[in-house]
Amino acid sequence: MDPTSTFYQTLSGVSFTLLGLWFTVMQLGHGGWRTDPTRHRAGLHIALHFFLPGVLGLSHCWSARPAAA
Repeated sequence: MDPTSTFYQTLSGVSFTLLGLWFTVMQLGHGGWRTDPTRHRAGLHIALHFFLPGVLGLSHCWSARPAAA
């Protein structure tokens, strides 16, 4: 397997795992994550830091697949 593909597969897996954990932290948190607009924006900004690398990794994996015959 190509090292680049392995890297992007690992990147997307780790990113989406951390995104799920972050959403769990936001759900279980007792702070004002939903009621305070500033904290809500900060939480979504952090979520983007996990989401965007995951999407990048998935797009690389999908584009690197060999075409079906």
